[in-house]
Amino acid sequence: MKYMLIVLALLFSVYAGYWYGTRETPAETLTGSPTPSGLTTTTIPADGNTPISPAGTQKPAAQAPKETTLPRIALLQCVATPNSLTLKQDSNFAIDNLDYTGRKVRVSMQTFNIAPRDYVTVFASPVGIHSIECDGAGVATLTVQP
Repeated sequence: MKYMLIVLALLFSVYAGYWYGTRETPAETLTGSPTPSGLTTTTIPADGNTPISPAGTQKPAAQAPKETTLPRIALLQCVATPNSLTLKQDSNFAIDNLDYTGRKVRVSMQTFNIAPRDYVTVFASPVGIHSIECDGAGVATLTVQP
């Protein structure tokens, strides 16, 4: 009987934890940024333009920074992942050096010395198929389309 009560208490606590973790909180109350003491709350007016803080002072509406993710090629011991990349002309891509030693990378006619655990941003031009070399060995193919 004692073990049955323990099992029942464990099942109830697992269910309560699952329910508490999956319930949704209204978006109007969680508009602030996280702080060490928890979430700051602000009230959104009916027009939705400017949040008003609980103290009554107005704050400008925060805009999320635009995240631009570049296509990337990662080099680890001069092995490229992925080993081919297709891009439009005049677009950028990044080459990451994941090694603890510097690498000399060549893309078409451009040569870069990449520091350990660093990256470079490369401009994809001209149109055609280009080899990406790491320390003199071909490791990837870049296809630039018009």
